[in-house]
Amino acid sequence: MKWPSRMLIRWLYFLLIGLFLTLPPIAPSATLTIAEESSLLQLDSITGSSGETVIVSLSLENGVAVKGLQFDLVYNHEALRFDYLGPVNMGSALTAISSQIDPASHRFILYLDDESTLPSDAGVIAHLFFSLPGPVGVSEAIDFLEVILSDPDGFSLPVTASGGDITITAPATEPELHLAILRNPGQRRSLQILLTSNQRLESLPVVTAGTSSIEMALQDPSENLFYGNLIIPVDIQTLQIDAVGTNGLQTGTATKTITIGK
Repeated sequence: MKWPSRMLIRWLYFLLIGLFLTLPPIAPSATLTIAEESSLLQLDSITGSSGETVIVSLSLENGVAVKGLQFDLVYNHEALRFDYLGPVNMGSALTAISSQIDPASHRFILYLDDESTLPSDAGVIAHLFFSLPGPVGVSEAIDFLEVILSDPDGFSLPVTASGGDITITAPATEPELHLAILRNPGQRRSLQILLTSNQRLESLPVVTAGTSSIEMALQDPSENLFYGNLIIPVDIQTLQIDAVGTNGLQTGTATKTITIGK
């Protein structure tokens, strides 16, 4: 038997290599995909009375360790007023920074400045305090924007955010009204009338001086402060000023007597 020449063997070798390189890659029989679990950042939905300060819980359901988080909250600033945020429970070691972006939104940054991390299923990590100057009978949403969750190495983690809402009801007690009377030193019969309430009033208070009505205006909504002016006739030396205000269900009153003298 005659063996092939060396030239033929070399030619067949390179031919086989060329054919091998032109073949498509062999697909694996199965692909294993590991999906990273998404954490949940959530606000409670609660009910509070107009004029009160309420607590909204911020909770984190996480399957992995978390180093810090950042988020924006948006809300109706005419009905809700953010006061402050306080870390609690497993989040009590968090450093919390907040800044107002505009009247209707705040940005929050919460992080651990040591080697520790938030463990899995951290639960309630902070309380947000809101004052309720808003009207009675409404439900105001608090929504998340721009949520970032960070792992111990500073990488972003998948996260889902769920906002909450606050339902504002009428207070269970009547509003407390307080009258203050200021005199103009140069004109003793020219008075400035200041009225404050510890609750948001449904409408402008009714203020009278004897048989005369005093027109009141809302001076500061956040403080429930009302303002009016009164000129006392020259034939009156003593005058009683009465105020009535309602929160929609209960009515509060205040009375002040002033002596002008001659």
